[in-house]
Amino acid sequence: MTRKERLILSVLLVVIIIGIGFALYYDKRPIPVSKGYESTSNPPESIVSFPLDLNTASTRDLEAVKGIGPVKAQAIVAYREQQGGFRRVEDLLDVNGIGPVTYESMKEWVFVGNSDLFPSSIPVPNGKVNLNRASADELIRLPGIGPVKAQSIIDYRNQHGLFGSIDQILEVKGIGPATLDSLRNLVSID
Repeated sequence: MTRKERLILSVLLVVIIIGIGFALYYDKRPIPVSKGYESTSNPPESIVSFPLDLNTASTRDLEAVKGIGPVKAQAIVAYREQQGGFRRVEDLLDVNGIGPVTYESMKEWVFVGNSDLFPSSIPVPNGKVNLNRASADELIRLPGIGPVKAQSIIDYRNQHGLFGSIDQILEVKGIGPATLDSLRNLVSID
């Protein structure tokens, strides 16, 4: 290679390097920062701090927990709104779409805050609540029963008459076997 060819090759190489530098410097394509964000010009609204309070976490916060996508996060928030809040972390098992595997993977990353603000923390008078006479306020004191389920129990009672057995509560919309098991020793029909 002659000296002139080497000089031309060197100049060409410098021009290419400068061109690549400009292209990288002025590139306006989105730069992936983290899941859910398209560029550094759209930073997250807030930084997620762990553990998360199940009674205040947004769907966006919940999505930061491993194994929780948008659908499960929305189910957790919907459950919280329907029940009037979580009373304990184990209530996650009552959320549609949260099974034992998901629960085990996320329980270390969440907690239930302000549980003293929820009526369920008030002791049940005389140990048992009569399903056939209880007001909504009395029913809400039971674990797993929030305002919506309490009203569903009252509506069922008004439409179908008195409960003939404690197991009949399974016929109330939103009451499943897990809720029945947690209520069995706390309610009566007498």
